[in-house]
Formats: sequence, C-alpha cells, structure tokens
Amino acid sequence: MKKNAILALIMAASMTATITSCGKSGEEVSSKPAQEVSNGTEQSSYNDAMGIEKTITETEAITEAEVEEEAVIEPTQEILAADIDSWKIQIGNKVYTLPVTLQTLLDDGAVILDNTNPISDVIGAHSGGGVIFSMDDKEYDLYFENYSEDRKQIKDCYAYLTYINKSENFIFPKGIRVGVTVADLKNAWGEPTEDNLDELRYIEYYKRVGESTTHQKYRYDVEIDLEQQTITGISFHLNLDYAMGDVANFVDVTESE
Repeated sequence: MKKNAILALIMAASMTATITSCGKSGEEVSSKPAQEVSNGTEQSSYNDAMGIEKTITETEAITEAEVEEEAVIEPTQEILAADIDSWKIQIGNKVYTLPVTLQTLLDDGAVILDNTNPISDVIGAHSGGGVIFSMDDKEYDLYFENYSEDRKQIKDCYAYLTYINKSENFIFPKGIRVGVTVADLKNAWGEPTEDNLDELRYIEYYKRVGESTTHQKYRYDVEIDLEQQTITGISFHLNLDYAMGDVANFVDVTESE
C-alpha cells in the first residue's frame, strides 16, 4: 500500500511536469521566429493562410531609405563640363547628345517598362509617342518623334523632352536637375532669356540664310517653387529641323533681331 501511494505520487508529479512543459512550449512558439517552429510550418505560408500582412519595421524602413539614397544617380564629369547649348543629357550613368534613338538606349541596356514594342510599334510621319523605360535601375519617360516623311518603327525614332519632366533622374548640362536651387541654376546657366516668375526660359534662336523668320533652336522651360526657390520641373524642346538639317544654311540670331 505504501509503495502504491509513493508510485501514485511520482506519476502525479510526472503528469504535472508534462502539462507545465506543454504550456511553456506553446508560449515560446508564439514568440519565436518562423524557423524555430517545431511543426515545420514556414511562417510565410502561415501568414499567407491567415491573411496576416507583413509590416515594415522602423529598422527596415531606415535601411530601405538608405538604399534609395545610395541609388541616386550622380552627375558624370562629362555632363558637369557640358554647356547649356550642347544638347547633352545624362540618362542613368551615360551621357547622350539629343536627339538619340530608342534603339541606342536599348543597346545601352535600357529596359522598356510599358507595353511599347520597339519593332511592332510604327510611328507615322511627323508623329511620336512616349516610352517608359529604366536605365541603371532608374525610371525614365521620354517622347520619341518621327521627324521624317515616312513611317518608322519607334526604335528608330528620336528622343527629346517635349514636356515638363518632374524626374530628378534626368541630369542636364552643368549638373542641373530637378531639386537644385534657382541660385545654382543661374550660376550654371546664367540669367534666363525669359523670367516668368515661376518659370524660367533659356532659349537660343536661329534663322535660315536668306529668310527673315526667326526660329527657336532649343528651349529649356524650368518650373520653380517660389517658396523653396528650387527647380520642380525641366522641359527641353529641341528643334529637330535644326538638329537634322543643313547647319551651314542656318544663322544664329538673338531674339531682338
């Protein structure tokens, strides 16, 4: 009898320890990382099944911000040395002289992000279309124009900026880009041809030999945040007739002429 009583006490103690251990195990699983779950269920699958969305921690957010900051395209020495009338533009880590064909950008590693097909998409005479692409992990949006009298594949059309571009990824001569100050702009490009308060214009004119009509060779439209005194948008208009024409028959003039 005495032995039986002792045996009963030992069994009761064992059952109590087992129950306590199970309780602790449950508490630990709820706080351990996915790889430590003993039943082999991956946390990602569990979260998906339960409809749990992953939240970005403060540390992860800081890390992502640092990565984005490190990914900023820096101006090359070539673009920093370029003059305003050079028609040069830096896309990704490479400098181009506008106008440039879409095929040239594709050869340099550009990846089309929209549904443009550079071969199947055909552009009519004196027409164009926009293309969104990435270069060196940065997104760009350019307009490609067919300046000829014949239809062309969009890959053979020429790019130039025909609208205000809000992207700081485009870098213009002297390192000018969206986000720089008006003071830096004027220091690099001088005083604008036209000052429309919240928009500054830099223009160069020309005319054909024997003609009196004056044309714009190129024009930069620079949008300004008046409170912050910074650039919020840049548009480059290039006269393709001049760029593709017989320059020997053109004469540079000032607006006053």
